[in-house]
Amino acid sequence: MTWHYHITGQSPTWTVDPKWLQRVSDVVDMTLKRGFYTIVNVHHDSWIWADITKPDANITMIEEKFYRLWLQIGQALGCKSEHLAFEPINEPPASTPAHYAQIDKFNQIFLKAINEAGEFNARRVVTLVGPSQDGEKTSLWYKPPTGNFSNPVAIQYHYYSPCMFSRVLILYGIKHLLKER
Repeated sequence: MTWHYHITGQSPTWTVDPKWLQRVSDVVDMTLKRGFYTIVNVHHDSWIWADITKPDANITMIEEKFYRLWLQIGQALGCKSEHLAFEPINEPPASTPAHYAQIDKFNQIFLKAINEAGEFNARRVVTLVGPSQDGEKTSLWYKPPTGNFSNPVAIQYHYYSPCMFSRVLILYGIKHLLKER
């Protein structure tokens, strides 16, 4: 989901609109109640304000905002069941070794924030990301987080080729899910 339009505060708090956080919590509850596994992530923000590849990127601000955002998400959703997973950021742009190292740092900041938020978050499944969530870049450049984190970790990457085959699988999956309803 996109958080940018719901961040109402500035540095250092980067407050997220409480009504938005409640809405997210309510929707998560609806999906969990129906037995779905659910992933909450920071999605379009990866190119709205967290694009580290921009020449004028303020890395200090991006890291601060990223930490504060995930701390608030972790606090708001920390009591949810183990069927809720977190993904730090969707397809973060990256094209250089310095960018790749920054994506690994995002994973580290994310884990710190959700674990400091408390509740179930220290045991929550997380799907960490590599550069651009590209399979090849991830396999070459991803570095596991360091620190005293006990979260079960999955590595997420996206593969869109062949494009038509991927679309057919997605449409088949949606059709199959709708049949079960």
